[in-house]
Amino acid sequence: IFGIVAKTVADQGDLIGLMSSMGLYMGTVILALSIHFFLTLPLIAKYIGRVHPYRHMKNMATPLFTAFSTSSSGATLPLTMEAVESNSGVSNKISSFTLPLGATINMDGTALYECVAAMFIAQAYGADLSLFSQAIIVLTALLASIGAAAIPMAGLVMITVILTAVNL
Repeated sequence: IFGIVAKTVADQGDLIGLMSSMGLYMGTVILALSIHFFLTLPLIAKYIGRVHPYRHMKNMATPLFTAFSTSSSGATLPLTMEAVESNSGVSNKISSFTLPLGATINMDGTALYECVAAMFIAQAYGADLSLFSQAIIVLTALLASIGAAAIPMAGLVMITVILTAVNL
């Protein structure tokens, strides 16, 4: 893979332009995920879950670090169940139902990444996406992220579904 990517990068005439485009793409993904993690999720935890968001994140430190280092939400499920039961005081009855369900269908980071990637690919091909096409990307990314397996890089496989939906 490194050889293929190295050849493709070497064939580019404007290396600075390529680095600029890829940096902008990376920055967009990191910014969007940061806003989601530090703003959206704490607001949901505070107003819907009625818990102190940053205390909850502290209680969930082990599963969060494991998820970040393995890139897998499925791998963290036992650790998450242990953390919410012992650190946050959630009953086993509730955690046994909601956490496996959430690990299966709550792939909002994957959906966000897939939307940004699809928009980037459209721009790279010079395709002008209508508002309807962008809505199709968002809807398909949400549905594809639900169907994605909880394994590392499953979202890359699902991006083909999104790109096919808008004829890319």
